[in-house]
Amino acid sequence: MDKIRRLGAEVTMVMNGLLKLSLIGAILSILAAVPQAVCAPPRPNQTVYVLQRRVQYGIASWYGTTEQGRLMASGERFDENALIGAHRSLPFGTQVTVTNLRNGRSVTVRIKDRGPALTSRVIDLSRAAAMRLGFLNRGLTPVRVTVVSLPPAKQNHSLVSAEQN
Repeated sequence: MDKIRRLGAEVTMVMNGLLKLSLIGAILSILAAVPQAVCAPPRPNQTVYVLQRRVQYGIASWYGTTEQGRLMASGERFDENALIGAHRSLPFGTQVTVTNLRNGRSVTVRIKDRGPALTSRVIDLSRAAAMRLGFLNRGLTPVRVTVVSLPPAKQNHSLVSAEQN
């Protein structure tokens, strides 16, 4: 009887060990799929942008007439007829494709401003971009924002993608 108990205890230990190994293997395979940012350490006075996601989903809004001609956060003048967008974290000059999830229309805009002010929105677009996407009258629409290209690196800026495609 003692042999059977010892054998049962050994089988239980082996099974627990195999379960732990399979869990560790699953965790390692998941971690291997998570993209890592690869970059040299920043130099003094250098700004490093890390692109966390190439695709974002959320609500887009548009702004236009009242802002026409005003200075944007990038230092350029706002033009409601240009294809531009405002994003909270993407570097100025980043090109993104915005797809209206209601009708499938897409437009590529350049990030030149900061916003939107409301945290429930992912991007603010110019009047022209909203018109191309077909939500001018609605004011808001669900969108997919896909990064197309980052701006060229400048003297004091380093751009790094957290995803290696």
